[in-house]
Amino acid sequence: MINKEKVMKNLTKVAVAVAALTASAAGFAGGTDNYAKPAAPQDAYYVGLHGGFNIAKGGPELSGKKVGNNLKTGMGLGLNVGYKFAFAADQAARAEFEYTYLGNKWKGFPRDEFALNRLSQNLFMLNGIYDYSPMQELTLSAGAGLGLAHLSTSVKNGATKFKSETRFAMQLIAGASYNVMPELSLGVNYKFTPVLGTKFQAESAPASKSKVLYNNQIELALNYFIPA
Repeated sequence: MINKEKVMKNLTKVAVAVAALTASAAGFAGGTDNYAKPAAPQDAYYVGLHGGFNIAKGGPELSGKKVGNNLKTGMGLGLNVGYKFAFAADQAARAEFEYTYLGNKWKGFPRDEFALNRLSQNLFMLNGIYDYSPMQELTLSAGAGLGLAHLSTSVKNGATKFKSETRFAMQLIAGASYNVMPELSLGVNYKFTPVLGTKFQAESAPASKSKVLYNNQIELALNYFIPA
């Protein structure tokens, strides 16, 4: 004889257990989904400082010697401001304005010939940069820029002066950075920056043939991001 009351109690227990397991599984799945979701992309303004050294090569000839081959390794220092467009959790595009000062001392010219002291370059660049983050803290970057370079040469002891000049410049950028804080990154960049049409013409001298001066910058870069 089947005890209906006992059967009903057992069925009730089974139903409760199944309901509890279902609720637990749903809660676990929901929690896993929330945990696995990457952080939402976030646009941001940013400001930065960069500094390092510059190796200049090429350029026109002075007294039969190429300018860039007679410049010591120099220094560079600058700042940048821009905006980051985060179009994916691990990818972003940046548009920025950059100002950089490059200073290289001359070598290899007799003092009684030119008495050259320092070549100064002021770069004003507009850059576009692509960022890829293979992991949350690390970002790899590549970009390019266009702008202007203002060049001037200082001399010693009242020697012949050279005309300052403003020329078209372009650059290629590659770098890597680490997020030391969510809003602060520290990185290293390499910039290849050709300056077109440089002449380094002495005052009262006939026009010289223009050449490209190649700058190779290696720098540390610090950027601070402000959520938009």
